[in-house]
Amino acid sequence: MDKKEFIKKYFSETAEILQKIDINSIEKAVDFLMRVKSVGGRVFFAGVGGGAGTGSHASNDFNKIAGISSVCLSDNISLLTALANDEGLESVFTRQLQMHNLNNNDCLFIFSVGGGSERVSANLVSAIKYAKGRGACVIGVVGDETGYTARNADACILTPLVNIKNKTPHTEDFQLIMDHLIVNLIASLPKRAVFFDRDGTLNKAVIRKGAPSCPWKMEELELFPEAHKVLSDLKNMGFENIVFTNQPDIKRGFLTEEETRKISKKILSELPVSEVRFCPHDDSDNCACRKPKAGMLFDSAEKNFVDLSRSFVVGDSWRDMEAGKTAGCKTIFLRRDYNGSFQNGSDFTANNLNEVFEIIKNFK
Repeated sequence: MDKKEFIKKYFSETAEILQKIDINSIEKAVDFLMRVKSVGGRVFFAGVGGGAGTGSHASNDFNKIAGISSVCLSDNISLLTALANDEGLESVFTRQLQMHNLNNNDCLFIFSVGGGSERVSANLVSAIKYAKGRGACVIGVVGDETGYTARNADACILTPLVNIKNKTPHTEDFQLIMDHLIVNLIASLPKRAVFFDRDGTLNKAVIRKGAPSCPWKMEELELFPEAHKVLSDLKNMGFENIVFTNQPDIKRGFLTEEETRKISKKILSELPVSEVRFCPHDDSDNCACRKPKAGMLFDSAEKNFVDLSRSFVVGDSWRDMEAGKTAGCKTIFLRRDYNGSFQNGSDFTANNLNEVFEIIKNFK
């Protein structure tokens, strides 16, 4: 066979694999990974030879593109060789999973041609057994339906066999293709967001003449101490944190838009928030953005590619709850001293931001 014939045959086999590969198995793997992302879990890549190289590449992609915290278990060569030397080659992945405190929010992702057996790539078999015992999901991209990964993974993408001589190169080709396909698919899916009211929710309301008010100047801004951690934890779960706030005191002449923008800039610098929106109007303006209307939510969702039906609104007033319902979000009402008796009709009620996080974390 000359060079041109070999190239054409290899390309033809590649095209045949593309036609035969099971799309349902890819969707299933993505579903598991989206769950891992939603609960702030991690992905641990394991493979030997070419699979180790693809795992290293995939770890970069999952961290950078898919936004899922990821580790390739073959990247730390000092640790890998120390474990192989001191405890045996079979231990090198399992021991690292133990060190990382693998749990049921996490995923073990295998790149392997054969998928592991008791004689070949036994370290993968050991890692899979450990991961299953810890309740972590297992995903694989392999080239052999009889290997341990294909028989025991929660989701396994099998590279169809079209030429036994090219089984290894085709499988390793498609492992990298699956990496790129999966991370870009996850990155393209609509995001989930938590839309926070500002005053009384993220920062303490300023009490004026016995009633809650917004800060009129930067010096009056006081964030709740738990706000940073709660929003950081939500971001780690894959949520966008977005602030939307009514600021009618601009129209009423008590503060300026310039000062409001300074406060917004301060919040963006202090908290893991991707956007702050404010409505400067009063009720008499009949605008589309002033809560209880949902204009700010709709505009922000369009800009940030957010799925409102999978998002939450958190606030301390009926206006926040009504805007959230109109937009199709789940609503969480924050009880404060000044609103404790209010019948809000929200989906959930919380006493502080820590409780808000628990509600979102445990929502099914």
